[in-house]
Formats: sequence, C-alpha cells, structure tokens
Amino acid sequence: MKTLLQLHSHAVTLASNADQALRDARLEMPDVFLVDIGLPGKSGHKLTTELGQLPCKKPLRIIAMTGFGQPEDRRRSLAAGFDDHMVKPVTLNALLKCLGGGANPMK
Repeated sequence: MKTLLQLHSHAVTLASNADQALRDARLEMPDVFLVDIGLPGKSGHKLTTELGQLPCKKPLRIIAMTGFGQPEDRRRSLAAGFDDHMVKPVTLNALLKCLGGGANPMK
C-alpha cells in the first residue's frame, strides 16, 4: 500500500506500532492517518483517542483500515474519533477516493 500511495504522489510514513505513531505525530503531524484497529500493544481505538489529544493546527483525519466490519465495529470507530472506517481488503481505488474526500462511509 505504501508504494502504491507513493506512486500516486502521496508522502507516506510508516509506524510499526501505536507508540511510534504518536512519537512521529508529535514531530510532524500528517494530513491523514491510516490506522489498523488490531495494533500490537495498543488498539487503534486507543491510538485514535490519543492522537485527538495532541495539539494540532489543522483538523485530524483518521481512517480505520481493519478486518472488523460489523455495524458495532463501525460505531466503535466513530466513537473513538475515526472519520472513516474501511474494511480490508481495501482496494487502491477505494482508498484514493477516501483520501480525495469522497463519500464518508462513517456518516
């Protein structure tokens, strides 16, 4: 996914866990976070809540990319602060549409 996004002119930074993502966000806040719900050590829901507490000059945009796709999973994502909820496998076209401000499946 990283390479495909880069081929479409997106700058991509990877974090291998939630703590690294938080450290990286404190140094430079990205335009969009793509977050897996089932992260090692800390859930994507918890990470999203913590990202929302960071000082930020622009609105955060956080997209869940997860294998959890039931209605309750989507409700939990919205409650945690996600803007969108995409169920894996996510196609490149669907992700590009979402990144481009396409229809929001959460609302």
